[in-house]
Amino acid sequence: MLIRWATVGLVAGGLAGQAGLQRPVQLAEPLVHRLGRLPQRGVVPKQLVALHGALSRVVAYSAAKSAVINLTMFLAREWATRGVRVNAISPGFFPAEQNRSLLYNPDGSYSQRAQEILRHTPMSRFGKPEELAGAVIWLASSDASSFVTGQNIIIDGGFSSSTI
Repeated sequence: MLIRWATVGLVAGGLAGQAGLQRPVQLAEPLVHRLGRLPQRGVVPKQLVALHGALSRVVAYSAAKSAVINLTMFLAREWATRGVRVNAISPGFFPAEQNRSLLYNPDGSYSQRAQEILRHTPMSRFGKPEELAGAVIWLASSDASSFVTGQNIIIDGGFSSSTI
């Protein structure tokens, strides 16, 4: 059974600042007790690529995301003996309601920020939600990923591998 942190309230959109790590820590321990009673166990927090470099203009957001990735690694180590795997998925830039005004102009064309992001993304495009599905299915599989824990799977079109 896969439990995505966002589903149980551990990670919600817009985490930043002090609450970005405080809430996951507060809710983590009760979650592992619940998972400990299930035959197949996996936790997949969803993060953004901010772990691999601070994004400009969003320092608190970047710091909170990095902290949750470190929490993912810690929980993977602590919960492995209980049969619980903890891995993360870090999507790159995927247009959604929360970032639509940042990425698009009112006329539907790319904003200056979107153009900067796309120039830095080797695949030169944004991700589509269905492109995350394969990683989620793989991590949820007790057969295919039973020896995978403490990992961060980055799905970002190469954004995190690109440099100046």
